Amino acid sequence: MTGDGVGRVLGSEHSSTSEFRVVLDDDEYLQLDDLIVVRTQVPKAGEVATYGVVTEAESVYEGAMYESDTHRVAELGIMPAAKVRSARVAVTRVDPEIWVSPDPGEIVQRATGDERAKALYLDEMGRPLPIGRYELRFAVARYFAERGVLMPDPPFLDEIPLRFAVSEPEAHYHVLLLVTPWSYSTYRGS
Repeated sequence: MTGDGVGRVLGSEHSSTSEFRVVLDDDEYLQLDDLIVVRTQVPKAGEVATYGVVTEAESVYEGAMYESDTHRVAELGIMPAAKVRSARVAVTRVDPEIWVSPDPGEIVQRATGDERAKALYLDEMGRPLPIGRYELRFAVARYFAERGVLMPDPPFLDEIPLRFAVSEPEAHYHVLLLVTPWSYSTYRGS
């Protein structure tokens, strides 16, 4: 148990500077789009805070080897197994900008208050985006594949580049994308 956290950085697979998994405490949960923070002591650099967003929540019977073992554990209780919940996290920011992976076993906390603002870069929103042209790239085929959506091979939509321009640096720009495996629409929100 982690005390003030929701779980720990998973130690049975690699964590990276772009994503990692969290094994959750028995009495905690993370859901899609929750924001988290992990603090890691980095040699010669000090504490680095890694912020991220939950991209997937998962659970499994640890100890079950076959799909049919689920019945033996859940209904009959004749197999030793433990229910384990975990979450996949995409890194959104590191502070200071020392791009190292979070250490396995580090405590993971929900990002609230100022930590939430940092995870979302809200503390940087006062700085206007310079006038210019920009491009966002949306990996929609990977997004749908990770969610189990059946897609043709190759997928109809793979990666969507979205090019837009900023002409008023002080204005608010919410670039929205509505997408299915077969179509997309975009517009500037308010």
